[in-house]
Amino acid sequence: MVRHDDAGRNGQRQSVLTKRPRIMPRWRGTVVGLAALLCCLVVANTAPANEGANPERQAVLEMIGTIAFESPDLLGGTAAALGMSCSSCHPRGGTQTRLFINTLSDKPGNVDVTNGVFSPLTEDNIINPVNIPSLFGARHTAPFGRRGNFETIADFTIHAVVTEFIGQHPSELMLEALVAFQNTLDFPANSMLDSNGTLTDAASDSARRGEAIFRRPGACATCHKPNDFFVDHKTHDVGTGGEFETPSLRGTAISAPYAHDGRFDTVSEAVDHFVGFLRLDLSDEEKTDLVAYVEAVGATDARTVLTEEQALRKRFADLGGLLRGLIALDDRPLADLAIGEINRSFKAIQMYYRDPPHRATRAVLAEWMEALRVVERHVLAGEAENALDALTAYEKRVQEDALALSSY
Repeated sequence: MVRHDDAGRNGQRQSVLTKRPRIMPRWRGTVVGLAALLCCLVVANTAPANEGANPERQAVLEMIGTIAFESPDLLGGTAAALGMSCSSCHPRGGTQTRLFINTLSDKPGNVDVTNGVFSPLTEDNIINPVNIPSLFGARHTAPFGRRGNFETIADFTIHAVVTEFIGQHPSELMLEALVAFQNTLDFPANSMLDSNGTLTDAASDSARRGEAIFRRPGACATCHKPNDFFVDHKTHDVGTGGEFETPSLRGTAISAPYAHDGRFDTVSEAVDHFVGFLRLDLSDEEKTDLVAYVEAVGATDARTVLTEEQALRKRFADLGGLLRGLIALDDRPLADLAIGEINRSFKAIQMYYRDPPHRATRAVLAEWMEALRVVERHVLAGEAENALDALTAYEKRVQEDALALSSY
């Protein structure tokens, strides 16, 4: 028997245990997509290394985690067969608002993760898609999961990989790398907010009036605490079908729809609901100001976008940087893990550029990959000097070789 979790939610899962879902992302290429393969074409902010950690080792772990986050090999079952990775839903740690999977999604950006298609461990025979959460700022927003079931990023990561997508349990070192990567994910820059969550002079007058309404006793700031990244680290029943964690309001400009099940398509719809739920006596003008404030909190500054060629060169330069870090550390278990992930990333890149129009690009990339393999062999053999010489030659090639990228 299949039923719906919430009254008013529509749709019906069609033969969920027998029909393979069709992934319908709104981007060109494979399910993983070029943006995921190249760590997205956006230069993301990164957090400082964990206090007390060896910064060189931490940097290597973060890069390993980045690669693994994009690798289909981390997941299992249907997800792996379809070429999906963590980045398919969380590109560069954010949220894929365009992802739609027939039988599992009721709207773009929502997926039912308690189903038998991806994992028999989670099948609950209920059609209950949840909105894909952004991981930006994750280190500030515990607990994790829409219901706040997980106290740490590590616990949530294990649940997602092993339970939701039946992947192998990550090794202790791999889990450390995945957590290290997620700890680098900052909220998008927002010039309208200062470090205490207070609006700056860049915000509109309407948003400033809305800020005062937001902070009234018994209003929104009771749970969305501005000085704590707009969360309170608790779960609440806010009239949407159960108790759910308080989500941050940062970065909402790029994460619609809203609420645990994506029921609100706009900030205005969400504000209307909470004004009613909290019984706030607001005029139409005050509602408009409150919406302006929430939109200002969730705004993002313009981001630096790389061309495909710039992104490819950066990607391969980063792989060289990872090997340089391994040479300095002389840590064989870490080297084994990193080189394994580097080689898996090669497969994904080769798959993307497999079609005839990419023949010239594929030839150059094949030479870069072979040059990196030479460095890898020296690293694994403990030949630091030879590894550095080979790496220097490789890095020069990445800077100078011509790339004939096709617009195909």
